[in-house]
Amino acid sequence: ETLCDDSLDDDGDGDIDCADSECAGAANCLTPEVEPNDDAASANAMPTLPAGMSADLSAGEHDWFSFNVPADGSSVHIYTEESPGACPDHDTEIELFDATGASSIAGNSDSGVGLCSDLNVTLDAGTYTVDVYGWSGSVSGPYSLIVEIL
Repeated sequence: ETLCDDSLDDDGDGDIDCADSECAGAANCLTPEVEPNDDAASANAMPTLPAGMSADLSAGEHDWFSFNVPADGSSVHIYTEESPGACPDHDTEIELFDATGASSIAGNSDSGVGLCSDLNVTLDAGTYTVDVYGWSGSVSGPYSLIVEIL
């Protein structure tokens, strides 16, 4: 997708604008975070995947989000960024949990662009939660969380 707000399928893959995974991080496709979302019980539910959330971390804060995987054996890509394709300042951490936030499944620190997090996992159908926080508890500022099925 070359334009994420033109109501056209620019790349011919059958997905238009925000429904195309290439637009998941575009500003017009992000859903704003709603506070409080400081634990699994208050996690912000993400829209149908692919989806992006715009959020803001305060030092020491944890932001929780939940998402649904529609089919067993789905390859899921979870990552953070400050702006599309860039992450110069915010050293984020992400940890993936089950729906209750009790059982950790996987985590990542700096595998993404710059200092951002990037996690690729295979998941079965169901609801999952992800915790986003700053490395060493000192990171603050805006970021986006993107979740897509590959």
